[in-house]
Amino acid sequence: RAKEEREARRARARRAKDNFLKMLAENVDIDAKTTWREAVGLLENDPRFKAMEDERDREELFDDFVAELAKHEKEDKKRQRDEAVTVFNQFIRERDDISHQSAWADVKESFAAVTTDPRVSGVLDDVDLKRLFDARVSELEDAHREVERQKREERKRRERSERDELATKLEALAAEGKLTEATGWREFRDTVLEKDDEAAKLLERVDAQGSGRARDVFERVQEDVRDRYFADKRLLQRALNACGKRIEHDTPLDDFRAAVTAVARGDFSDGGRARRRKSEGDEGEEGEAGSDGDASRGGGGGGVGGGVAP
Repeated sequence: RAKEEREARRARARRAKDNFLKMLAENVDIDAKTTWREAVGLLENDPRFKAMEDERDREELFDDFVAELAKHEKEDKKRQRDEAVTVFNQFIRERDDISHQSAWADVKESFAAVTTDPRVSGVLDDVDLKRLFDARVSELEDAHREVERQKREERKRRERSERDELATKLEALAAEGKLTEATGWREFRDTVLEKDDEAAKLLERVDAQGSGRARDVFERVQEDVRDRYFADKRLLQRALNACGKRIEHDTPLDDFRAAVTAVARGDFSDGGRARRRKSEGDEGEEGEAGSDGDASRGGGGGGVGGGVAP
């Protein structure tokens, strides 16, 4: 019997609790901000209130109920705000007249259609709307900067390719003997380009990149041509010295060719062999000095310079 009485008391307590919570839920005057004192004034005459005999149990149930209300209200507000943000963002993204240069003051009056939307009105204020608008403009600014960056990179790649193409063409002209170490920029433009349409078009495209760009490419290629020329000249001078061949400013072209052919064959005279052995024994130092001396005299018509330059 004692057990049955305990079970009966538990059942009454559960019913009292359920009825108490139902009473709280039915009262429209109770919300997440209602205090316990206010609730007592609203509910003290309801039998379901009195059915909960323990005052602390009543207050604990009320506190739990109000906390749950606050949680749901917070979730509802977040859901409503998220929906309002989505509606407004979609609206401004569909506006073709909004760009990275748009200003809030210039366009806010045209947003009446969305600001009066029940999903937005009363949920987002002017500060919220401006913040969302500014965020959209910032996105457009980033996109605009990225497009401009890609354009710059593409232009740089194209211009670099044009300069490389011009350099390759100039190298080809140098191989044909149309561009030498002595060819000047003005001479190149006035003579060579008149006879080579491809080179002229390439130079025109590179010139369009900026003043002096085509000349920079020309001078870089010509510097390489000049370096190779003087390197070949020194090498030939050493070879001629080793063969005992002497080239003067008045040496006929046929004799020069014969001397170069002898060098290519390794046709050394007795004196040339001796000089070659001495040059090799000294590791080329004295021969190098003699070459430089002859090369410097070549500018005045003596040494190999007179024969190579033509």
